[in-house]
Amino acid sequence: MNLLVLLLLVSLGIVSACAPTNAEVTPDRTPRIDLANQPDMTWIKRTPGPGTPPNPRMGYESSYGWDAANGFIIRWGGHNQGGGGEQNAETWHYDPIANTWDLIEPNTSPPGNCCCRDGVFDPAHGRFVRFPAFFHSHGWQWRRTGYTRDSSIWSYDPKAQTWRNMRPMPEAWPRPMRGAVWNSHAQVILVASGEGHRDGTVVYDPHTNRWTWMKPKVEFPTRNTFGLAYDSKRDCYYAYGGQYVRDDQRTWKYDLKTNTWTDLKPANRPAKFGNGTVMAYDPVNDVVVANLRQGTDQNVRRETWAFLPAENNWKKLKTTGTVTSSGSRNTIIQYLPEHNVFLLENRTKKQQQVWTFRYAAAKMDPRPAAAAGLAVSTAADAAQLTWKSVKGAKSYNVYRGTGKQPWLVEYAKVGATRKPALADGGLTKGTVYFYYVTAVDVRGRESAPSIKVRTQPWVVQDVVVSVAGPKKVELSWPAPAADIVGYRVERADVMVYSMDELKHMKTYTDKKTKKAKTIYVPRDKPGVADIRSTGRFKLISKELLTAPSFTDTSVDFDAGQVKSIANPLQKHDLEKYRDPKGKPYPWRVYAYRVRAVNHLGVESGDSPWFLTIPEAPQHVFSRERGEVVDLKWARHLDKRVVGYNVYRMWHRFGGTPFDRLNDKPIKGTTFTDTKARTPTHRYFVVAVDALGQEGLVSSPVWSNREWRHVYKPFVGEWHQ
Repeated sequence: MNLLVLLLLVSLGIVSACAPTNAEVTPDRTPRIDLANQPDMTWIKRTPGPGTPPNPRMGYESSYGWDAANGFIIRWGGHNQGGGGEQNAETWHYDPIANTWDLIEPNTSPPGNCCCRDGVFDPAHGRFVRFPAFFHSHGWQWRRTGYTRDSSIWSYDPKAQTWRNMRPMPEAWPRPMRGAVWNSHAQVILVASGEGHRDGTVVYDPHTNRWTWMKPKVEFPTRNTFGLAYDSKRDCYYAYGGQYVRDDQRTWKYDLKTNTWTDLKPANRPAKFGNGTVMAYDPVNDVVVANLRQGTDQNVRRETWAFLPAENNWKKLKTTGTVTSSGSRNTIIQYLPEHNVFLLENRTKKQQQVWTFRYAAAKMDPRPAAAAGLAVSTAADAAQLTWKSVKGAKSYNVYRGTGKQPWLVEYAKVGATRKPALADGGLTKGTVYFYYVTAVDVRGRESAPSIKVRTQPWVVQDVVVSVAGPKKVELSWPAPAADIVGYRVERADVMVYSMDELKHMKTYTDKKTKKAKTIYVPRDKPGVADIRSTGRFKLISKELLTAPSFTDTSVDFDAGQVKSIANPLQKHDLEKYRDPKGKPYPWRVYAYRVRAVNHLGVESGDSPWFLTIPEAPQHVFSRERGEVVDLKWARHLDKRVVGYNVYRMWHRFGGTPFDRLNDKPIKGTTFTDTKARTPTHRYFVVAVDALGQEGLVSSPVWSNREWRHVYKPFVGEWHQ
């Protein structure tokens, strides 16, 4: 992480100026692959191979997102190098031109997952969006982390190398092995099906941080590990395939505007088989390219097929080269429009392979390039639009629309200008207007639309909640935009389970011997094990706040938890694990969220909710010195945090103890474990505030990690 990135994080209020960083490994961006000359109808294996840069040999069931602005693939989650090993939370960048992998050691990470194939990159906001999947079942994880820190949405900012828990509420809960894809017209994410799904077809809007349950009349059939692609030419989706023979074999189309799933009934399709299809749409050639398994038993092979929307039919492609045979959950595919190639990761038994494929060369597009950098700021009855100049553009057209949802907006031309700016007046206060811009050359040829913007603030993302006393809470946050005139603050009651109330957090019962052993010893005031229930948020700021801060004196932490919450927004029932003799959490718990309001009187979506329990410490690093392990972390942004506790996880699987290594909270931001010895461990750091509350658990860091020889080219002395 360079100095510029660190300064950005400090300015955003995400890390303190003294945050430890790892600058020991410099990314290699030396060009090695000429994607411009990729042959048509040819699969080329790019890595690993003789003379190629180091390959991390990561496991399967991971997720991808293509960040065109920065020129790399973002890879998150999946299993470790052992195949079915721990469900990791590692963030990697893959540069398809340099053919290099970089391990990112960010501020924090979501709980590790497997079967999380469909993450999605949001180019409108420059974020990779991660959804939840399977956690804990493959070892090296603490249930406390998943219970308290997981949510339906985490987002990753690749420029700042920063993860945020977006915590939308109410929230859908996407299931593992789902389908998810970006919609470039509406700039939202469609999520469908998955193993054991219960929400049906849902849409996530990253700008407002809100879920919408679509509830179509005919719902998409349940399946997992299937292909889902978005056709930007027709503004619709195609779904096909599945992991199992029993999965539905039909080819489906979904229209978001009409909320309709349709069985396309093509004349031809791949043979019936549980094929684990991965597919993506190529707008240059108007084709969906799919890679899937065919055959049975010893004759399993990977084939390449194309779905042709104009013909409503499937066609098997005759390709030069074939992707190596692998399992039904072992591949991920992305289309890279800037290079007109498909990039596919294929995890075989011994290799983490990357392949590239081009359907056909692109024809010269005579139109001007799309306008970039479109931004909007508001006034009392106007919107000011600015964007970057386009080479060869004589003028620009500006389009505007309104609608109840981004996918229902109808656009009309509202202006033309020779300069890369336009003021649009006469707007109605409180109305969300959507805009896009096109460039026009001297021949009247109009470019593709720009990214869309709206006269609605993006959500407030970084709120610091500080418990200043038994009856006082202080909130602060960075201003999200220059045209914000005020803020509103909401609060909800929260019920939690303590670490002493849940039997499976304190003891482990051996399946063979049936004997229970202690894995966690609760203290006098046990920490939070799980968020049990969240109530309805109510506005508590009586007037519009002009400063990005608020003090709440209508709280009472000594009153203890509320006894019940009627009609909660969220509920996690763990009563079957409850120990009737366990000590409850001794303090009242609240959740806060903030909304911003701009000059036009438009309110943002809801910020993530933030608890009155300290957030997890960030930028935790470790290093080994023989049988000693050193830890360091960033000082907490909550000024009321008085210290930190350090926990050590001894083993990968059941019955591993979680030992607290310090008697009293550590005042500083370092710790040395002098009794670590040389086995593999994981460490967690927890902040403690002035009330004595233990906060949320940090992302874990390793000592003498598994597969550490693979990581030598990617990490320095200090690592996560």
